[in-house]
Amino acid sequence: MDNAVSRDLASMQHVLTPPRDYQFIPTPYSTLSTTQPSQPTVSCQEPGCRSAQKPASDCARKRCKKHCLDYPTPCGFKAHDQTRRALAAAPVPPTQTPFTLSHPAPVIPPRPRQFTPSQPILDPQVSVATQLEDLGSSSHIQRDVMPEEMKQDWDTAMRERLEKTRAVAERRHNLLMVERTFNVNAWTVDGQHAIESVVQGPPTWPTVKLAQLRIIRDLGLQDETTVQQFVLSTRSWVNIPLTYKIKVRPKEHILIRRIGVQNCPDFEDVCA
Repeated sequence: MDNAVSRDLASMQHVLTPPRDYQFIPTPYSTLSTTQPSQPTVSCQEPGCRSAQKPASDCARKRCKKHCLDYPTPCGFKAHDQTRRALAAAPVPPTQTPFTLSHPAPVIPPRPRQFTPSQPILDPQVSVATQLEDLGSSSHIQRDVMPEEMKQDWDTAMRERLEKTRAVAERRHNLLMVERTFNVNAWTVDGQHAIESVVQGPPTWPTVKLAQLRIIRDLGLQDETTVQQFVLSTRSWVNIPLTYKIKVRPKEHILIRRIGVQNCPDFEDVCA
């Protein structure tokens, strides 16, 4: 068994041992890399600059040409300093905003000459007053008078137009008065029927003052200071002064009675 192992080792050594005429051929995978590590890219030191231009090595500011020229002092780089001196020597043109427009001088038209009429030639044989009077009458503008028939037609048309305008205004006023109509039922004597009055369009609509109603004067209640009004929500009579202001609605019935009146015969019919 030892002999077999020895033979195997000898055969493997023969295989692994290179021949004497063996020559090593380098390949990209077998050679060591001889490249130097990449240097960091030097960019413009101006904050916010995105220029791909590499700053000059002689520029002390380490900035691109655009941002280096923003400084008035030299940086040590010949090209930058020459450009800086050339820009300083050149005159700076005045800045013009796009909103400033240059207009030519305004043109003033010549003033027209005033027309001076020639003086009339006066006849020495005729008095000056007579000639001036004739001259004034001849220059007077003559206006034609409207014919009588045309004047009558014009007056008729204007009168009809005025009447139509008044009718329209009156119709609007009447419709407004009809819309602002309410009734007042008053019992002044115990046991008698109520006296009904219709009120249209008070000036203070929709509020009204009882003392200003005509029915108060017609019934002789102007001397009274207080009357009773029926409140439908509570179905009770309450005392209110005549100077009291109430709010009314169209077609509403205001029920009042004199102080002391208890028997109102048609009260239920009016409430219905």
